[in-house]
Amino acid sequence: ANPFVDCGSLIEAERLAGFSISIPNNLINSITNYRVLNTTDKMIELLCGDEIVIRKANITGDISGLYYDFNDNLEVNINSNKVQLRGNDGIYYSAIWVTNGFSYSISIKSGESKENFESLIVQIN
Repeated sequence: ANPFVDCGSLIEAERLAGFSISIPNNLINSITNYRVLNTTDKMIELLCGDEIVIRKANITGDISGLYYDFNDNLEVNINSNKVQLRGNDGIYYSAIWVTNGFSYSISIKSGESKENFESLIVQIN
């Protein structure tokens, strides 16, 4: 059985997960699917088409779902959090970090610059 439950709204996803998530205002209208991993461990997954995936979970570790090696693994400090940016040749596809007992990830299929990733990450909580 699929452990993900589709939700009709961000509020519904937050209620099912038992925690909230804040995301960049410029992405709110881009969300096409709200899902919650409804197991003992909870994870909110927000899909912006097939381009951007934002995740927050009440576990620690890599929740990105990307299990391949990247040439560039850059650690940056954003809002006093150590964030790992992963990509190739200066274009980054994934960022993962842990804060306040929650794990976060943002994945961008087409890739972004370090600066663009950082500008998104500061708005995710």
